[in-house]
Amino acid sequence: MSATSLRLRVTAEGTVRADLTFPVGAAARLDDLVPPDVAAQLTARGIDAKSVADRVVAAGFPAGDLFALDTGPKQVRVWLE
Repeated sequence: MSATSLRLRVTAEGTVRADLTFPVGAAARLDDLVPPDVAAQLTARGIDAKSVADRVVAAGFPAGDLFALDTGPKQVRVWLE
């Protein structure tokens, strides 16, 4: 099933700090939406936002998790729904 929305949630110390919803097409520009500090942390874990974006576009924007990042006090989750 194709998704209709790109979702991004940032939680810090147990509190939701950001809970954003974008049109699904924004997933094609995921590398532009990821802040530089988060991009660096993803890269350190072997995750490339541009590659993730290319993969979901080629697959037709399937619903599901794109990536999650847990640095202890801060968690970032990005998914399509």
